[in-house]
Amino acid sequence: MNERAFRRQELRAIGRALTPEAVAASEALWADAALRAVRADTKVRRDLAYGEHARHRLDLFLPPGTGGTAPPAVFLFVHGGGFTDGDKHRAGSHLYDNVGHWAAARGLAAVNINYRLAPEHGWPSAAEDIARAIDWLGAQAQALGLDASRIVLAGHSAGAAHVAGYIAHRGRHSAGYRRLRGAVLLSGIYDIPAMGSRPSVQAYYGGDPAHHAARSSADGLAEAELPLLLTVAEEDPDGFHAQALTLLRHIEARRKRLPAFCLVPDHNHFTQVFHLGSDDSLLAHFLALFLEANLGAFTDVGARP
Repeated sequence: MNERAFRRQELRAIGRALTPEAVAASEALWADAALRAVRADTKVRRDLAYGEHARHRLDLFLPPGTGGTAPPAVFLFVHGGGFTDGDKHRAGSHLYDNVGHWAAARGLAAVNINYRLAPEHGWPSAAEDIARAIDWLGAQAQALGLDASRIVLAGHSAGAAHVAGYIAHRGRHSAGYRRLRGAVLLSGIYDIPAMGSRPSVQAYYGGDPAHHAARSSADGLAEAELPLLLTVAEEDPDGFHAQALTLLRHIEARRKRLPAFCLVPDHNHFTQVFHLGSDDSLLAHFLALFLEANLGAFTDVGARP
């Protein structure tokens, strides 16, 4: 059995559930491969404070050669964690350093942020934190050696929901929004009433269904007309494919065309991001093409699948 077939078999064994056991098994499945993304020549700065709260911290990954005449554009990543958990980096794990190293290898300044968590901090606290981080990057751009006038904002799972919420409800009315050149939404939630019975969703968006429609982001994302790349994993849990279809319908109805879209085969909700930087190139290829189209030229655009 070759490596890809083995991983496919193991992925089916993990199943589609959003459980701690599935997270651990998914991370273990790709740990060795994703470690290949780590580069010794990437400059990494940890836990830079972009606000006063203990969760207002970010990690910065700068590509080799930063400091020249053309500072790098920014790939800003927002992790998931079911609205109540998650971290930009855990000691002894490649997560989510693999995302930062992958982006830095393509000539970008990568930023991984933490944000305030539910239930202590409910809607729209995470969107406010994204806005705060973007404003901080703009103020610190020269000192950090990056170009904060060109940012692609990306999020996974709850992080994608927060990115969507920022764009739909906060970003379009802020000065920092003008820094965005695109957004990447990896298996997010955009229609809150359809997922509102989940305890994790209620922890952030509130337990009163009467508020859920107004806190959804599908309409606002469609109206924003920001370039989008939308992805789902083949083995995402029930509901996530429907969320993507809902958003696609809203965007098509408003813009009369679909955004960039990718169904990532042979991956579940977690491995879709956990594997980035490995030799599995499909998602990396789509990401790199989207970044190149909206930010400019890169070291490379990834291997074609």
